[in-house]
Amino acid sequence: MSFIFKILFSIMIISVSAHHSDWTMKRKLNLDEKVRFSLILNNENLDILHDTFVNISNPYHKSYGKYLNFDEINQIINPLNITYSNIIKQNILNGFDCNFYGDSFNCNSMVANIEKVFSVEMYEYVNNNKLIKRSVKDYIIPDEYLEIKFIDGLSNYLFPSANKKINKFQVPNSDNRYFGKETMNMVYNITYNPTNKISVVAWEFMEGGYVQSDMDYSQFYNNVKDRNVSLLIGSNNPDDVETDLDLEMMLNYQGIDVYYGETDGWLIESYYQMIDLANQNKLPDIISISYGWSEYDMCSITTCNNITSQEYVLQSNLNFNKLGLMGYTVVVSSGDAGSKGRTDETCVTNILNPDFPGSSPYVVSVGATFALESNNTMNFTSLLCEKYGCATGNLSNPVSYDLVGWTTGGNFDGYTNASSWEIFANNEYLNSGVYLPNSSWNRYGHGVPTLTMNGHNCPVYGVYGEQDFNAIDGTSCSAPMFAGLLAYVNDYQLQKTRNKVGPVQQLLYLLAYEYPTVFTKSNYGYTYCTEQMCCTPNDGFQTPPISTTWNPVYGLGQPNFGLMTEALDKLFS
Repeated sequence: MSFIFKILFSIMIISVSAHHSDWTMKRKLNLDEKVRFSLILNNENLDILHDTFVNISNPYHKSYGKYLNFDEINQIINPLNITYSNIIKQNILNGFDCNFYGDSFNCNSMVANIEKVFSVEMYEYVNNNKLIKRSVKDYIIPDEYLEIKFIDGLSNYLFPSANKKINKFQVPNSDNRYFGKETMNMVYNITYNPTNKISVVAWEFMEGGYVQSDMDYSQFYNNVKDRNVSLLIGSNNPDDVETDLDLEMMLNYQGIDVYYGETDGWLIESYYQMIDLANQNKLPDIISISYGWSEYDMCSITTCNNITSQEYVLQSNLNFNKLGLMGYTVVVSSGDAGSKGRTDETCVTNILNPDFPGSSPYVVSVGATFALESNNTMNFTSLLCEKYGCATGNLSNPVSYDLVGWTTGGNFDGYTNASSWEIFANNEYLNSGVYLPNSSWNRYGHGVPTLTMNGHNCPVYGVYGEQDFNAIDGTSCSAPMFAGLLAYVNDYQLQKTRNKVGPVQQLLYLLAYEYPTVFTKSNYGYTYCTEQMCCTPNDGFQTPPISTTWNPVYGLGQPNFGLMTEALDKLFS
């Protein structure tokens, strides 16, 4: 059985497990049809690549903001410029049309050639009008391809659609009105008009799609000047709730260019699309991803064959590292099932499961809060808030099942230790006197999330075919909301003739250390609940008894955009 889920809404929308039966075998592929796949090689100089990432994202280092192009990155991972002539020879002999990426080949070839070389049988599968091409059995790497570590895109497990349903109920202590654009601007102190060409993309997997008229209505109701979403790559198969949520949260930021991208596969397959776009200067500055699954269980959603889940994660981390070195920012949801994750919703095991790619040290991971009930008044001017009502309080708590019906993701990465800039913050939390779970987790690991933003009652127009708004929950709201805020940060930096922030993780920690008021903190919260129940304190983390720079419940806290720009001016003066 295989699974993949969107890191997605649990109050208004609940993702339910799915498996191979969601996909129906439609037909055997014709021998002359084309299929794309990737040949992944062993990598060199990963320590140098990481150190370069650290330096290029450190505002106090002479290399800060001096981003690399793809050829310069390949000089690090392939310093001898090895072309792997044997593989190139075999690819030509086998009729594979391949592009070389320094440490891998991305190929396209006829089914007849692929089946002969890798002992697969290629079929077309359908699920809700979505078509994919996959083998019915695992590939075999022949002797002449011994340099290949693994192959991606041939016999990967099928990615099922997540079943969704509306489950409306009111939450005590929560302001159950919409968290609209005006509330967002008030809570995060956003008063800004961009002047530069800045861009974000919502990247979807396997089943994305949107309707432009729904985007128009959302902007109209939020008093935002309407602009079109641009299809960057992939197919648009409306109407997908996840895509609507991602795009409408980013469209609330007036003046930024919003794009939609889609991959018929998982992370490694998306990487080649992103790199190709980057090399053409077409990839938006900020990439928002609202998907994830336990990093320990990657092989249940992509066939690993002769590698492990850890190796798949590390290869994906390498790819995120490269994107950061090229100056791109990747923002990812932290998960909606606490520290146990969706692979252990009822807390059966003694393992805490970080969600990947949110647990990658090369991305910004965003957790979720909810607005506390408030009797404050605001003079709303948007039709959304005037007609439906919007939250008016600026206080919030991290989301947990007993309070909101699902739980924000928080954890320590199991495969990668804390980066240099976060070691102090992690140790500060670990030594704060907080109760630490008696479960299996990496106390030296990279901390998740980086920070938090609202993930409750996000107004999304047009979902389920309804010509109206629905309140959607999840870190799938938090991540694109922060991606939009970062676009404003990029614009502010450009206005000050400074570089775009690129891989911004280290900068965020530096701001938290030196200008702590940039982030608003909560003294309450825990991650030992899931989407189905609350477990025991051994199944997650808690906020510390004393204030610390970071913790695994709400990260660094919620950003204050106005104070952030002031801090940036001081930092770069």
